Amino acid sequence: MPDNLEHSLELIRCALLALKASGKDGFEGALRLALTRLTGIPFRLAASGFQGGMDGDGALPTDAVCFEAKRYSESPKRETVLAKIADLARSRPDADRLWVLGVTAEANAQLSSEVAQDGDRNAISTFVLDWLSEPLPLLAVAIVAADNEAIDFLVNNFDPSTGQQILSREDLADAFGSVSKHPGSSGAECRKPR
Repeated sequence: MPDNLEHSLELIRCALLALKASGKDGFEGALRLALTRLTGIPFRLAASGFQGGMDGDGALPTDAVCFEAKRYSESPKRETVLAKIADLARSRPDADRLWVLGVTAEANAQLSSEVAQDGDRNAISTFVLDWLSEPLPLLAVAIVAADNEAIDFLVNNFDPSTGQQILSREDLADAFGSVSKHPGSSGAECRKPR
């Protein structure tokens, strides 16, 4: 991976880690924005408390897509993620629902496999948007696809309590441009949901 691309990806990841973990102005809100731009589906965020295995859900009853957002610097714990799929299966018995896990770290091989297995057992399709570095982190591709709206979101919702460095709009725009020029960001590299 070229140095400038690696630097651009690190800037984007730092900007995501500089958001609060939850809420409309946090990582949940950023993932909602990215998924709305990618799918055309509007999403509502879940209120705090028991969320039934999801942080966001399609706004219309016909949109059987939901997501879980995990803003972590390291791979999330297995129990934390798998409990969400079980909660979703209990609370939403819809057939063939798509559950997207968005995480700011790499989901290890075991976790990715178990997410797919638990999803299959409960008739839930799963898709992991994580920070796997090769060819490009799928989460980065999704965020970059939201273009200027995502840049504005990241700049406007910087949370100083995270300890992350504040980034300028220009730095983020350059980073987004670098990632969007990579052949892997065209969407052709995205794997089919399971």
